Amino acid sequence: HKVFVGKMEYPAHPYTVHVSKLSKDTQDMDLVDAFRQEFGAIVHAKIIREKCTGNRGHHYHGESKCSGLVQFEERMSVEQALQKDGEFEVGGKRIKIQRSHMPAVGLVPSGMHRVNPKGEGKISKRNQLKKGS
Repeated sequence: HKVFVGKMEYPAHPYTVHVSKLSKDTQDMDLVDAFRQEFGAIVHAKIIREKCTGNRGHHYHGESKCSGLVQFEERMSVEQALQKDGEFEVGGKRIKIQRSHMPAVGLVPSGMHRVNPKGEGKISKRNQLKKGS
């Protein structure tokens, strides 16, 4: 399979799909959750963001470009995902699914992991045990 970017032609990455028409507040983990349930094991998933420049510090993540990459473990998952183009929803929005020429490296970038809600972390549980005894 080939993918066109402008007038350039690239070989399609066998395990990766490009998703677009995402909402601005879709996070990397939302992609993982949605696609893993429907199509199986995922190697990487990431939202494509604006480049981070300026003095906002290294933890600032640029504005979402409303598209992302999802890399699967199986080729069949890619085919299944492509068949759901225009029908599949993430965060309440129907999304566009196409082949991609780029791998989606890094499952979730550092600093973007979901954190346990307050009171459900390891330390909180340990403190409750201490109070209870």
